[in-house]
Amino acid sequence: MIMKKVFYILLIAVAAGLSGCTPEPEVKPVIELAYSQKDLLEMSSGGEEKTVFFTSDSDWYVEVPSEAGWLEVAPAEGLAGNARIKVIADANMDADDRNIQLKICCSEDVYVTVTVTQKAYVPTFELEEDSKSISAAGGTAEVNLFTDVDYSYEIEADWIKGSESAQSKAVRRYMHFFSVDPNPYPEPRTGTVEFISGRNRLTFTITQRAAGTEGEDWMYDAFKDRSLAMRFTADWCGYCPYMATAFESARASLGGSLEVVSIHGSGGLEFADAARLISRFKVSGFPTGIIDSRASIPNYSQTATTATAAVDVAKETTENFPACTGIAMKSSQKDGQLTAEVTLYIKEADYYRVTVLLLEDDIIGYQNGASSNYEHDHVARVSLSDVKGDVINIEKDGTIWTGNYSCTIPEYCNPDNLRLLVYVEKPFGDRKNVKGVPAAEYYDYGDTYVDNCRSAKVGADAALE
Repeated sequence: MIMKKVFYILLIAVAAGLSGCTPEPEVKPVIELAYSQKDLLEMSSGGEEKTVFFTSDSDWYVEVPSEAGWLEVAPAEGLAGNARIKVIADANMDADDRNIQLKICCSEDVYVTVTVTQKAYVPTFELEEDSKSISAAGGTAEVNLFTDVDYSYEIEADWIKGSESAQSKAVRRYMHFFSVDPNPYPEPRTGTVEFISGRNRLTFTITQRAAGTEGEDWMYDAFKDRSLAMRFTADWCGYCPYMATAFESARASLGGSLEVVSIHGSGGLEFADAARLISRFKVSGFPTGIIDSRASIPNYSQTATTATAAVDVAKETTENFPACTGIAMKSSQKDGQLTAEVTLYIKEADYYRVTVLLLEDDIIGYQNGASSNYEHDHVARVSLSDVKGDVINIEKDGTIWTGNYSCTIPEYCNPDNLRLLVYVEKPFGDRKNVKGVPAAEYYDYGDTYVDNCRSAKVGADAALE
């Protein structure tokens, strides 16, 4: 009996001892990236800083691989809760892409990973243009280089000379000017300038035309390109002064690249040939504006709207139809007679229409909607050519054409206020009339547009521009 009690006591003691040795179940910490946080950071090659958001229910720390000396993490450790770290990458100046894995840890086996990648650095080192043609008379070749690395250059022609140091520091854009000696030889010649940065080389080629070709230089340059705003009006028209104001605003906005002519269809300043132009452009009321023989501009209630439409169509012409003709002129008046010589420099063979008008400015007179002392400008007085243009057929590219014109100056004109206006129209050919300005009404029936135009005071010579 006593032995049985001892056995039970021992059994209970063993059971109690075993129960006291049972370990509590282990609870691991939790760390997670924020809901919107990606586990991949793509850094720009030039260096970048990004933020990583995460949550942790225990203290944490960041492990950065030892080979990631190009990467900085701050802070590198922190307390439980919502947290953020900044990951800062230096510029990758190496030739290879690089990537590492960050570990944000609560313990050795509880962590989240974020991969950081960075493309190899690609330097900016490029030329705006890689060649230029220079006159046989010599001149200056301008070279625009875009770069963010140091570089040098080497000239491979003794007739080309640099005006700056051959060693240059990195800048975003640099303009180099190279002077070119006259070419004494009957053949063209070619030289190069090599821009060098490390293993990268850029070649700029300068071609100089043969001696004796100086008269052809205009073929290689862009002409000063002007548009024409033709305003159909009358002195009895009460709304017409608004369009006049709008066109003056457009002239100012385009900085001398817009010529204006006022065609009075009737009234005290009526232009004798107005009816033929009104018929050509299907003008149904005054005022009506015609830009470059391509589009009609109505008289909007806001002069700013009218001016903007005129400017936009003029810019559209310049962008889509670069001038093929350059204009020069000279004129004189004597005993009431006007004589003029017009020279056209024509790059492309085609047929053209040349119109020459005598304009008068500073006419003080009546204008309904304004006053009896209104100043009328750009008023068409006489057409020295056919008002729809004299047709000239050019059969060869690079033709210089000269035309002579004359007229009797009307007695009512002030000879001190006279100007000649020349405008040249060119066929659209296979190109269509671009229609990109909503405030304009474009012509579908016209086959020509104003390629270029120019005015000059009577008696003043105007050289090619």
